[in-house]
Amino acid sequence: MTTHTPTATATAVRATERLGRLLPKITTVRAPYQAAVFRIGLSAVVLAFLLREWPHRHVLYGDRSPLSFDLAQALVREERTFTVLTWGDGALWFETVYAVTIAAALAVLLGWRTRGTTVLLMAGVLSIINRNTLVGDGGDNVVRIVVIYLVFTRCAHVWSLDARRARIRRDQPHLDPTGMLLWAAAVAVLVPLSSCA
Repeated sequence: MTTHTPTATATAVRATERLGRLLPKITTVRAPYQAAVFRIGLSAVVLAFLLREWPHRHVLYGDRSPLSFDLAQALVREERTFTVLTWGDGALWFETVYAVTIAAALAVLLGWRTRGTTVLLMAGVLSIINRNTLVGDGGDNVVRIVVIYLVFTRCAHVWSLDARRARIRRDQPHLDPTGMLLWAAAVAVLVPLSSCA
C-alpha cells in the first residue's frame, strides 16, 4: 500500500496550480485583430484565385485537364497528397467542390461559422491544388501551408459575424458542438487513412 507524503501532495498541488495558470494563457487569443486580418487576407486571396481561374477551371483542375483522371489518381498516390476530386470523375463533382470552396472562402472572409468553414476551405483548396500539382508553383505551397494554419487559428473574435453573434448571445448560455463535431470528423477521416499507410 502506498502512502502519500506531504511532499508528494504538495508537489501535486503545485503542478495543478501551474496547470491552472497555464491553461488561460494558452487558450487566450493574444492578437485578435492580427488574426482577423490574417483570416480576411487569406480568404480574399483564395477567393480571388478561384474567381480568376473560373473560366479555365476545367482545363487546369477539372475533367478537361491534360492530366487525365487516372494519371491524377496515380500522381496523388505517388505524392501522398489529399484531394477529394479523385473520389469522382464527373464534371458535376468537380463543379460542386469548386463551388463549395468558393462559398467557404466567402464564409471565412465574413467570419461566418469560422471553425467549420475554415476546415471546408482547407479541404477545398487542397483538393483543387493537389488535383494537378504540375500547374502550380511555389506560391501554391505557401497557400497550402497557410490554409492549414488557418484551421488552428482562433481568428473570428473580432470583425466577424461569429463575434457579432457572440455579443448578441453573451447573456444566454448555449452549447457550441462545432469543436466536438470537427474532432469526430477528423478522427473518422484520419483513422482509416492511417491504417492504409
